[in-house]
Amino acid sequence: MFGDKSCPELGEVNHCRSCPVYGRAGSDLFDREPPEGYAAKWTQLLAEEKEARSAGLLSVVVFRLGDELMAVRTAAFHSVRAERDIHSVPHRTGGKLLGLANIQGEIVPCVSAAQVIGVEMNGSDAEDRARVLVLRDVDGLWVMPVNQVLGVIRFDAQELSSPPVTVAKSPMTFTRGMFTWKRRDVALLDEELLFAALARSLHP
Repeated sequence: MFGDKSCPELGEVNHCRSCPVYGRAGSDLFDREPPEGYAAKWTQLLAEEKEARSAGLLSVVVFRLGDELMAVRTAAFHSVRAERDIHSVPHRTGGKLLGLANIQGEIVPCVSAAQVIGVEMNGSDAEDRARVLVLRDVDGLWVMPVNQVLGVIRFDAQELSSPPVTVAKSPMTFTRGMFTWKRRDVALLDEELLFAALARSLHP
């Protein structure tokens, strides 16, 4: 029962929910035209809420290099491919520069990410690099052999923490921050620093 109990229909129906007059009034309320701009207003509000929820999300590609899990933002990601023939460069191959690869008709430098970043590779990891990660810089593409590409994930940017001192002072100075994925620590790389180091690796 609603209101102040003064409705004359209560003597017959006992409760507002059983009253046909009350029911018709409710139907009329739902059937009437919404005010001008009502739908547009709610569409905008819901869109803003969705943007707010996703604004703090980072989309990254996670990969394994040796025993380390690392990630780069998807904005710097081009593709992942099965390891293909890498053509050596006379008098240059053997260090950080592994050679040249053909990616969709484009000749792209293939660089040892392990040596550039400073990741120790044991014998099996050094041989088991079945995937190449193709990254996109403003100046072109780079190819890096990796052990595994684990996929694209999204996480809240607030979960990103500063790298530990042991990492910050190690060769892994490319780390923007750390986050946890499947109970593993993942290093999010700073692409600008990485690309600059890759470019330096081309010079003898």
